[in-house]
Amino acid sequence: VGLNTPAYFFAKSAADLPLCVVSAMAIWAPFASIFATPVSKGNFFVVLLLLNLFGYVSGYFISFLVPYNYCGLTSVAWGVWWGLLFNGYNMPIHFQPALKFIYYVSAPRWCGSRA
Repeated sequence: VGLNTPAYFFAKSAADLPLCVVSAMAIWAPFASIFATPVSKGNFFVVLLLLNLFGYVSGYFISFLVPYNYCGLTSVAWGVWWGLLFNGYNMPIHFQPALKFIYYVSAPRWCGSRA
């Protein structure tokens, strides 16, 4: 409707920051009170907050690139791709030098390495 698309998605992401913080707290509170983790509770909350932010931004990025009809399918493929790439399988970087940057910018990778 004549809106600047990147500005719209940036503003929408900024408006969802409070929701992202609340959802991170909703995940963090039960885990922090019940489970013993190898990191401090503050670091654990920050990691969960960053993973939530990554999820929100990934969703907005997909909806920016893909038509509405394919957003659900693309989101599943996106989640499976990140899950297979960084949840339990560590491919040596020297096998894929062109993908080396992904290992450094991946939120799931840094979460898996215990922040």
